[in-house]
Amino acid sequence: MSRKHGASSPSVLECTQGATGLRRPDAQSLLGRFLFSGWDEHEKPVVALSGGERRRLALALVVASGANFLVLDEPTNHLDLESRESLEAALEAFPGTVLLVSHDRAVLDAVADRIVAVEGATLRSYPGGWADYARIRAGEDAPPPPVPKERPAKAKTVPAPAVARGPSELERIEASIERREAELAELERALATDWGDANALAAHRAVRDELRTLLARWEELFDAAQA
Repeated sequence: MSRKHGASSPSVLECTQGATGLRRPDAQSLLGRFLFSGWDEHEKPVVALSGGERRRLALALVVASGANFLVLDEPTNHLDLESRESLEAALEAFPGTVLLVSHDRAVLDAVADRIVAVEGATLRSYPGGWADYARIRAGEDAPPPPVPKERPAKAKTVPAPAVARGPSELERIEASIERREAELAELERALATDWGDANALAAHRAVRDELRTLLARWEELFDAAQA
């Protein structure tokens, strides 16, 4: 059977079997874990893969090799949104440890469970993803409260009724981010057992997009508050 992109180019499945020595069913199962599902995806020539697909295939082969430590330098550079999301899902499926060097705040929040930041001449470790790191740093960088000045005593007056202060937009967005992160974690637990669940994949993408929007708005408000 001739292939559209030339007989000399192996398919994704052939490449996987050749590199790993896995039997066809095992190779198909491995590819499914990294979002290569169905005959069309398995028979696609490797030369026709996008950048994100090639990185997912490389991750699948690394997993099959038994490696348990992965180092990635700016892996989301030059990827479109769909490829970025697929790569994030593949990283989340990786069973070992990932050392990820990135300026991509969204991928750091989606994948990382610890941030190691270069601060001056030292390295400092923070638990959680990027949003957790930003909240911790925001608290550290906040100026100390002003020292109250002594004032002369005044005649007592009847206090005005207390007005409850509602949460600020920044606080509301932080609460929304926490809820979306919890939803994302729940969906990822479901997808860990069945990456072929189309409804869960669609919900995962929708929540991920909303989380990106919330994080961008949080950054705007945080920067404005620091100005």
